[in-house]
Amino acid sequence: MSLPIPTPSKVSADYWAATARGSLEIQWCRACSGWVHYPRGGCPRCYSQELEFRPVSGRGEIYSFSTVMTKGGFPSYGERVPYTIVLVELEEGPRMIGNLVGDADAGASVGAKVRVTFEKRGDISLPQFVLE
Repeated sequence: MSLPIPTPSKVSADYWAATARGSLEIQWCRACSGWVHYPRGGCPRCYSQELEFRPVSGRGEIYSFSTVMTKGGFPSYGERVPYTIVLVELEEGPRMIGNLVGDADAGASVGAKVRVTFEKRGDISLPQFVLE
């Protein structure tokens, strides 16, 4: 059974194109100078539509995490357990959700340093995180 693959939209196409190249790019609002993540058509702070994608380092720290998943949410995730879902605060400031991959039980704690890695799924590459 195959893993789910996101479908790029008009708004998120540049985001997914960047991840396919191995680059993490987050929307930047030119009107209020704020980061916007997840990709959307307008800034949630100032409502401007003047958004552009900018590369970010992909480094950050675990801001929060839910739990170590011991059952896959989809049948196709059965072979991937255990894994930890994390909320990462990137060095640049925006937060994003991803899976902590590798040894999920070792070191998943608030403040732990992580860096982005990409998991190829078809034409898409999903940002995931590994402990530094």
